[in-house]
Amino acid sequence: GVGAFAYADYDSVAKRVVSVHVVCPGQGFDSAPTATFKMGTEVLGSSTCTLAANTSGGLRKIGAGTFKLNCVNEYRGATVVSEGKLLAGCDWAISTNSSAVVLKNGGILDFNHKKGKIRSLIYGAGGGAIDKSGNVEIPDDFTVSLSIDEVMAGEKVEFGGNVDLDGKTVIVTGDMSRLAEGSSRRYTVMSAASLTGPLTLECADLPKYWKYRVNSGRVEFVRSRTFSVVVR
Repeated sequence: GVGAFAYADYDSVAKRVVSVHVVCPGQGFDSAPTATFKMGTEVLGSSTCTLAANTSGGLRKIGAGTFKLNCVNEYRGATVVSEGKLLAGCDWAISTNSSAVVLKNGGILDFNHKKGKIRSLIYGAGGGAIDKSGNVEIPDDFTVSLSIDEVMAGEKVEFGGNVDLDGKTVIVTGDMSRLAEGSSRRYTVMSAASLTGPLTLECADLPKYWKYRVNSGRVEFVRSRTFSVVVR
């Protein structure tokens, strides 16, 4: 066979290889491969690999800078953008089988106006953003999850096209009383060119005078204006 690539985790204290990660399984293999382990020019040993059942992982983008995907992908794990930008170079570069899109530490998933599909979206610590997603499909069972702290910090879910909210769920975690401590009367959770249909919102009780609404292409938390009336 050809094209296989893997890397090993080495315990420098015990001086042994503790695990091997197959990054690419290659093709044309009709038996278990033999791996030779080297450190520099020194050969540490060889062993026939025992292969477990094949499972499909996901894709994790780490480090600053941009990583561009130029082919259709079919991995089934999560698409995680921990830092920098993951850029779609063609239609369906971001796997439609992906269990979730996870954005952390300001990571950006840039669809680059290409076709794609997101099943669910999770904001991790530091949040992130979806960019140029006007041609992205959102399934009926789409779920987005982010914390109230991220909402108040300006993190939001942005889509360029028209979104039918029927069947969609927005989960906002954390202490919603934090809204009363903020300096703004309005915080946006999701935006699109247009939003239609009923939305399912899951969160703790909102503080007094606060409500959520769908208005002008935005799902937002809004503080009602209060007036004082003096009777003389």
